[in-house]
Amino acid sequence: MSIRPLRFVVLAVLLVPLLAGACAEADRACHGPVVGSVSYYGSSVPPPYHVEWTITLDGDRGRFEVTPGYGASQRWSADFVADPALATAACTSLAAADQVDEPPPGSAVVTAELAGSDGHTLRRRTTVVTNGDVYGALRALVPAATWEQVYGS
Repeated sequence: MSIRPLRFVVLAVLLVPLLAGACAEADRACHGPVVGSVSYYGSSVPPPYHVEWTITLDGDRGRFEVTPGYGASQRWSADFVADPALATAACTSLAAADQVDEPPPGSAVVTAELAGSDGHTLRRRTTVVTNGDVYGALRALVPAATWEQVYGS
């Protein structure tokens, strides 16, 4: 018997529980309406390029708040109507993302604590890029007019 097929069997045995666990967590935490908050901390660059923002959800109500970070007292915020399907999609995207307890220096980081209607909670800290799935799902959650009003283009 060749070792090559055995590799696939071992790999499958190791990956299936991991993938099933991630899917189970997404299923548990992402039943709408979603409540909680997600915070983004931009990479380690100086102002005005550094930015931090938080999306707070409470059912169909949302709040988007932006600050330049680094202890600045300036804040810009606006309330919006949250689309339950987009909130669930953002939660599911976060649940599928890797937990990163110690992000590499300079990384952009998202920290989330969200709960679904069944009371299950998702706590996740992950690194993101602006063209990635998690950032895209969070960006889609905030209506374009609200994002533009608070954050700019």
